[in-house]
Amino acid sequence: AHGHPFAVVRRSYPGAGHAIGLPGEVTALSPAAYVGEGFGGVVAFGGTPALNAAAAASSWREALAFLRAALGAPAS
Repeated sequence: AHGHPFAVVRRSYPGAGHAIGLPGEVTALSPAAYVGEGFGGVVAFGGTPALNAAAAASSWREALAFLRAALGAPAS
């Protein structure tokens, strides 16, 4: 459907915000984070620090698993 051989997978993380980030990032900035003067200073991303951190960890594991499967990379 999208011109590539991979399935489209959608994930929903109830209670997590729009910018869940990477695992280990500081989640104390949630639900708003400073993004710079050009963007108005503070943007509300929603979610809670705990749920954003859980979503980040889960989505990162899935992204790495996809890359290993798609590229044949060894597990680390």
